[in-house]
This record gives sequence, structure tokens and C-alpha cells, in this order.
Amino acid sequence: MEPMNQPIENFNPTMQLNSYSARILQFLSRASSELGTSLNWQETLDQLCRVVTPDLAEHCSVWYRDGKGIFTEHKRPDLQMEISDLIEIEISQVIKTGQARLKINDDSFTVTVPMRLKNNMNGIIVLINFKKAFDQVDLAIAEELAHRAAMVLDHAKVYENLKTAEEHLQMLRNTADNASKIKSLFLANMSHEIRTPLTAILGFLDLILSNQEQKNTQSEDLANRVRANGAHLLKLIDQILDLSKIESGKIEIFSEKVNLGELLKEVNSTLILQANKKNIALEFKLMGSVPSEVQTDPMRLKQILINILGNAIKFTDSGKVCIVVSYGPENSQLQFKISDTGIGLTVEQRGRIFNPFIQGDISHTKKFGGTGLGLILSRKFAQQMGGDLILLDSVLGSGTSFEVKVQALSEANTQMMATVWKKDAAVKPSNKIEEVISLAGADILLAEDSVDNQMIIKMILTKAGAKVDIAADGQEALKKASQKNYDIILMDIQLPYMNGHLVCQSLREKLYTGPIIALTAHALKEERNQSFQAGCNAHLTKPIDRQLLLSTIKSYL
Repeated sequence: MEPMNQPIENFNPTMQLNSYSARILQFLSRASSELGTSLNWQETLDQLCRVVTPDLAEHCSVWYRDGKGIFTEHKRPDLQMEISDLIEIEISQVIKTGQARLKINDDSFTVTVPMRLKNNMNGIIVLINFKKAFDQVDLAIAEELAHRAAMVLDHAKVYENLKTAEEHLQMLRNTADNASKIKSLFLANMSHEIRTPLTAILGFLDLILSNQEQKNTQSEDLANRVRANGAHLLKLIDQILDLSKIESGKIEIFSEKVNLGELLKEVNSTLILQANKKNIALEFKLMGSVPSEVQTDPMRLKQILINILGNAIKFTDSGKVCIVVSYGPENSQLQFKISDTGIGLTVEQRGRIFNPFIQGDISHTKKFGGTGLGLILSRKFAQQMGGDLILLDSVLGSGTSFEVKVQALSEANTQMMATVWKKDAAVKPSNKIEEVISLAGADILLAEDSVDNQMIIKMILTKAGAKVDIAADGQEALKKASQKNYDIILMDIQLPYMNGHLVCQSLREKLYTGPIIALTAHALKEERNQSFQAGCNAHLTKPIDRQLLLSTIKSYL
């Protein structure tokens, strides 16, 4: 018998479906159910071959169009056969015509049907029998099955693409997180490396200025200038670290009860010398009823006000800088309107004033100094505190006005402020007389690898009456602390051979119960928490504040 090719033309599957037996309808129902069990398109292709064999055909292979438009054969692994020559022509004909085909050979029978979706052919199903010929009903079933399979495979492909995209996005997120961690680690190390020499610089200056016997006008002036520049450098470091926290979403706000008058007095004390040097009036005023105590973050609020007022003084050559304080009980917000008679801003400058690293223009950076971070940091802090920082107005050559709002709850019976403070204190910097703190008889171990810092801290402690032993690395610190019962241990964290945290943990494991104070250049909260977790009782940050160091040690004796 001659081989017979029968392309299926003008074939109406709907008419044939009316003649399907219950067994055929049951097969299609089962096929649809099994094809939908997986959203993996490769597994769906395997499932399609399993559904067809052996109920509909002895062998099934699926040719699926890939992303490049090339048809690739997908066969059931346990039914692979050498049949490429048998179906090669049929595949090419279906691709060319888009019509189903039936072929009868001497020893085999094939049905080749396209898988269509939205008029696009995305695959071809090839059915092969060696014992039983296919009929028109088989063809109708094959076409219906191909249609259903096309939809399932399309859904699986969409799901796989979405999954791939999601995995790619997760990889990008992980990469970004790793980059952020690396940057945070770099900034922490940078902070440590800069703060360590600053500790020695500012510490020695502090000792020089506190030595009344060696004071003279010129040396005191020079020392004050060096100290001012060191303090400015420290401020720049802190701003960079704050910006890093903002970028990583780690801004921390700690709300507590605050005496507003005392806070404003501290702001005034910080800035009044700067204003006096330029002969600028620094005015604090109240508008309406303002509670004397509120619930807010005092450190961040002072940082905001000092940033804005400091900028106002810096960019004002004559006239005044004024801050007007008011309170909105309806929304529990403190409001600060800060205005100056300074150089003002152009329209273009006003549009980018809150961009990081940008001041009015580059010439301002050279003339006035600074990083351009103050405003963006202040705005972010204000927003985290439930408020905002906005530019109210600025006129070139006439001055600028800002408004700061922060959430600040106040109790119903809180007394209102009559004035910010007494008028005679409004323009005077505070001149606190330092408390003389005695550490007489205290036996202290200082674990510090920097020779300069060893010298400055030992001088501070011995001047207060303490006896000081020095350990230059972690192993030496552990050995000395194990051999002698010190009253207190000052522990640098980044020690050679064995870091301070490990030394502290080892001492606590050896049942050492004495106080340990971490004395480190690490200023981040994570580092502070690590110190406490390691067993430290306190965490002081370099550069060393002499009075804070002495008072902290005294509190543990």
C-alpha cells in the first residue's frame, strides 16, 4: 500500500466533538487537570507526553519554539526512539502551512498538530502509532489537546519569566545590601582611623589649655584655633556617618522628656561665640503658648537647630539671626521659624537647596566651608521626628527663612514658658567651671595600642590621682587583667592580636566582675551594642572628652 498523506483541511473540531464518547471527554478532562499541575514549563512538557501515552498514542514528542523562534524537540525520556527521519517532513509542513497533518506509512501512523495561542504557533505535537491507525476523532482530540496545552504552557512560561525576574531582582537587592554593608564597614573603619589621631590632638590641646601655669595669650589663641579645627573635622565625620545611616534607613530617634528652655539655652551657648565674632545678633523669641517640657529627641532637635542657625550665621555678614518658637497643640508640633538678614538665594539655588553635597554654589563652599549635608540631614531628622524642614522664603541679598516642625507631645498640666530664658543670658556664652574630679588611689588598666593616646589618657588619669598600667595589645591586656585585680579597665576595641571585645568576653568567662569601659573610635550604635554584648559596662567614643572620661570612671569606683 502506498503511503498516504492527509492534510486536515476545512476540519471542524466542534462538529467532531459532538460525536465524542464519554471516554474521550473524560480523557480531555483528565488531560486538562494533569497539565495544570505544574507551573514549570519543562515539567508541563513532560506531563503532556505522559498524558498522551499510551491512551492516545504509542509515542509523543513536542516541538516547542524557544525565545529565538527555533523549534526544539522535547521527548519523554523513557520513550525516546530513532524517529527523526519519520517526522522531519511533517514538522516542516506544519510549520509552513499551520495545518494539522495525518500520515500513513507502511509500518507507522503519525498525527502532527500545531499548538496555537492568539494566532501564534508556539509548538507542535507529534503522535506516532505502530499498531493502530489514527482516525478523524483522534485528530480532533489531538487539536483540542494542543489548544489546551498551548494555554497551559504559555501560563507556565509567563510564571517562569516572572520567577526569573524576581530572582534577578533579589540578586540585585542582595548585591545592594552587600554593597551597603561594605560601605558601612568602610565608614566605621574610616571613623576609627580619623578619630584615633583626633583623640591625641584634642586631648593634648585640652591639657595645654587646662594648665594655667603655662598659659600665655598667643599660645592659648593658637591652641584654641587648632581645637576649633579639630572639632570641625569631627563634625564633618559625624555628618558623613549620619548620611550613611539615612541611605541605609537606619536613622534612630529616641524620644524623652526634654526641658525646652534648657535645650534652647544649650543651642545658644554653642552658637553665640560664632555670632559675636561677626557682630550678629542672635535672638530667641516665643510666639503664643509654648510648653516648658515636651517629649522629643533632644540630640536630634539640637542638631537640627544648630545646623540651621549655624548656616544662618555663616551666610549673614550683618544684621541678625532670629528663631521664633511656637507650639501647635492641635497636632502636638513644635515649630521653629528661623530667619536671617544674610546673602539669600536665587530662584535656581532655592530649587536644589535640599540636595546632598550642594550649597548655594561652589564658590560658597570655598568661601564658607562645609559639606553641604547640613540641610538634607536636618530635613531627614525632622521627617523622622514626625515633622519637616521647609524653605519659607529667600530673597537674594536680603535673607532667608526656614521653618522646622517636629512632633513633641506635651502633658496637659505642663507649665508654659514665660520667656526663652532671662534676657541677661541671651547673648552670653556659658562659662562652666569644670568640676575637679579626683581618682586618688584608683588602680586602672589602660588597654590602648596608640602610643600618643596611651600618653594623653595616662596624663589625664594620673593628674586626677589614679595609678595607670598600660597594655599595648589584646593578649597583654588579658594577661595583666588576669594577674591583678584592677579597680577599672579602659578597653580600646581595635587592639592588635586580640580585639577588645574578645578580651572582655574572656575576662567575663574568667569571672572577672570589675567594670570595663570601652574606649573606642567607633561611633555607630551597632558598635556600642557589641561592646555591651561583650560585657562592657560603658562605651565612650573618641576623641576623649576629659571630663566625661573622669566622671564615668568616678561613677564606677
